[in-house]
Amino acid sequence: MQIGIYPNDIEKSKSLLRKIKPVSVIIMGNEFSNLEELKLLIKTINDLYTKEFKIKEPLLAVDQEGGNVARLREINYSPGNYLLGKFDNPKFTYYAGMATGYELKKLGFHWNLAPVLDVMNNSDNYIVMERSFGDNPAKVALHGYNFIQGLQKYGVSATSKHFPGHGSVMEDSHVTLPVDKRSWDSILNTMYPFIKSIEAGVKSIMMTHIVFRSFDTDYPVSLSKKWHTFLREDLNFKGVIISDSMDMKAIRNNYNPEEIAKLSFAAGADVIECVDPDLAL
Repeated sequence: MQIGIYPNDIEKSKSLLRKIKPVSVIIMGNEFSNLEELKLLIKTINDLYTKEFKIKEPLLAVDQEGGNVARLREINYSPGNYLLGKFDNPKFTYYAGMATGYELKKLGFHWNLAPVLDVMNNSDNYIVMERSFGDNPAKVALHGYNFIQGLQKYGVSATSKHFPGHGSVMEDSHVTLPVDKRSWDSILNTMYPFIKSIEAGVKSIMMTHIVFRSFDTDYPVSLSKKWHTFLREDLNFKGVIISDSMDMKAIRNNYNPEEIAKLSFAAGADVIECVDPDLAL
């Protein structure tokens, strides 16, 4: 499991970690006020695991996409994907990924939940917008490939998200459960960047909270055995499959926490993300 911790309450966070001992801890931007506090937070978490639990330190994760989704604004961070796509220089995108990997590695992070590989083919989709490299699948694939390789050069695992694509719906899965009604051929077209990311050696892929009616009418991707099997067997992905956060209303409004955990793991997820520490309990 990958969980978030309590903002500005390290003792309560330590109690949570003692109880769950998650394999991964995700750091958000509201848990520290400056770079020194961030470093102290990371040291405290690592010491808890290595000195008290006597186990390996957790995989420290972060959403450091760049642009308007940069949880760590105290370090150098890249422009948003939309600007990188407009600039359209794959070498520059590679350097943006590499700079992100360097900064994260220096702090002790192992895992970045980026890049977003959603193809922006619905201009009303405000939740994706500048987080996407653009509306052309080939361009998104090219820039995603380069960002991933740059990021992973420093040993920080990249994450392709939100598989198989969040760019064709209007609804925000943080608020409600979107339903994508496109044909299978259209879905395959916008899935292309994810296929190329597997070729790039991406270490993890995040499953979205969207129902794609032409493939699985019963479950959103994050809880769908059909989608997990497709990713593993048809696309031959060997890395880590992680769910999008289970505290998002797309899931929470339709399933209870026990159902979410059971269905996600039964589907084939390796890691369930839950940013809300209270829900993780």
